[in-house]
Amino acid sequence: MKILLTGGGTLGPVTPLLGLVEHWRAENKNIDLVWAGTTKGPEGALISANDIRFISIASVKVPRYATPYWFAMPFLGIYAFIESWTLLRNERPDVIVTAGGYVSVPLVILGRFMGIPSWVHQQDVLPGLANKMMSKFARKVSVTFDSSKDIFPASKTEVTGNAVRVGIAAGDRDSGFRKFNLAPDRKTILVLGGGGGSDWINESVAALAGDLTKEWQVLHITGSDKYESVEVENPHYAVEPVIHEGMDDAYAIADLVICRAGLGTMTELAFVGKAAIVIPMPDSHQEMNAFQLFEHQAAIVMDQTETTPQILLNTIKTVITDENSRMRLVANLKLTFPKDGTEKIAGGVMKLGESTASEWKRASKKKVEVELEDADVADDDLNEKVASPTGDSTARNDELVDAEIEDKPISMDGMSIKEQVERALKGKKIDIEEGEGDENPFEVKDL
Repeated sequence: MKILLTGGGTLGPVTPLLGLVEHWRAENKNIDLVWAGTTKGPEGALISANDIRFISIASVKVPRYATPYWFAMPFLGIYAFIESWTLLRNERPDVIVTAGGYVSVPLVILGRFMGIPSWVHQQDVLPGLANKMMSKFARKVSVTFDSSKDIFPASKTEVTGNAVRVGIAAGDRDSGFRKFNLAPDRKTILVLGGGGGSDWINESVAALAGDLTKEWQVLHITGSDKYESVEVENPHYAVEPVIHEGMDDAYAIADLVICRAGLGTMTELAFVGKAAIVIPMPDSHQEMNAFQLFEHQAAIVMDQTETTPQILLNTIKTVITDENSRMRLVANLKLTFPKDGTEKIAGGVMKLGESTASEWKRASKKKVEVELEDADVADDDLNEKVASPTGDSTARNDELVDAEIEDKPISMDGMSIKEQVERALKGKKIDIEEGEGDENPFEVKDL
């Protein structure tokens, strides 16, 4: 079975799908995986690091405000559909799986008309425009929260929870301290700006570097293109752009996490059991995610527009020094996210893909049987033409032998070898050139 995974631009729609991949591989599923992502997003290196074939295609993002980009969108959209159609035609997957991202939209839409079913997973409480569009063409939609199910058609929607990479819980503290050159006798604050990097989080935490490193230490993951923007020279402050391998060790050494409210990150924090200070992106779907956490007392939620560096520092001090509060946050976070989301989604995708593969197999078998019947009829017609009008094929056989001896193109009722082979191949055009030697006077160059 071939599964096409798609999503990118940020790592938000990527990490849950990697959880599915990990599950399938652990179950020894016989699958062929290919990933379609953006050309400049952070996902390419992460996908390749997980030994998945990566193909980049055009992506058209719909901006939320007026911009000259609107004038280019129709042309970029056409190009994106052409690239998506070419990819689907060449790869011919049995099922398409996405957890969001504009790069996935043409693939899901075209897949519907090409007979390729799609599974769309909605992580966040409120869906973005991409998932709203794709849900209309998808065969199946899964959602993380029960409060999201009424947004999509009831006949195709299932509450599953979110998918997560189980391997992220396998980190080792000693290995983590060595890998990031940090001290094992200090509490560690892990800062996650997301795959694309949050400028506000990067700048705010970096400004507090001197205060934070007096007692603790910081592992700051800035985002792929934001590494140079965090200039901190301190032995207790480690800066990394993106961690493709070793994120399990990063989680293992963390005592407190500062991050956005992306559901991929929150699901991982629930799985590994880490307390978090969550600062959602203003005016985005993350605010509803953060509200869900606030209602369940599953994280410390802060409003970016009302948070100064000093307020952030005081909050960090309060949480990191109170172990009971951190344990309570972790317990509530674990209760907020169902544990079996990965298994439910992975199993559902396999069933959907298997049904499609069976349909294609039956259709292919039926097509072969029809072609064989046509070939039998063609052979009968050909035998009739070879025989002489009187029913005696001797004269015709002599003609064929004479033609071979004279090294001329053998004809059959005026047909050359090229025409005969094309006829046998149901009209497919080929190139036949004269070869060397008497045993094979002609070679088929391109079938």
